Amino acid sequence: MLQKKRVTPTLPDYQSVVKMYHEAFPANEQLPLWYLQFLTLRKGISFSAYYDDDQIVGMIYTTKTQNTIFVLYLATNARIRSRGYGTKILQQLIRENPNQEIVLNIEPQDVSADNADQRAKRLRFYQKNGFKQTGYVIEDSNQEFDILSTSNHFSIVDYKRAVKKLSFGFQKVTVNPKEN
Repeated sequence: MLQKKRVTPTLPDYQSVVKMYHEAFPANEQLPLWYLQFLTLRKGISFSAYYDDDQIVGMIYTTKTQNTIFVLYLATNARIRSRGYGTKILQQLIRENPNQEIVLNIEPQDVSADNADQRAKRLRFYQKNGFKQTGYVIEDSNQEFDILSTSNHFSIVDYKRAVKKLSFGFQKVTVNPKEN
């Protein structure tokens, strides 16, 4: 089992977490780190680094409601990517929360996208770890993302509650059935 530590600016590996975050997510999908840190003061919001012995292997940022955990960010250390650490982090999250629906957003599959191969690989990774397409998308800043879930009974209401924890009420969360 991996060791989990809360991410704060005083974490000795904080700069490694920052680097992982910036390398793994495009700038238009990143929230400011000060904002992410500030939100962790709210109940149910967690920013964690994962370690295998003393080596930092990944990070995850989640919001938790009564029934749902929303994974906003999951990244692994680029130096040791493809060694199963993303799977280990997700499986640990699932084991630690057996009665929770775990949801996340990914870029939709689009064969004409510049990163089409990466999108397909990401979908396969999450499917391998028990996530399923929900048939819904979220619109965020003129971008759409497919919503994946570990549950066979995706709850839009619980999903919206989890996502809403990341805002101060000024952000509208629009979830729609996916068009085929």
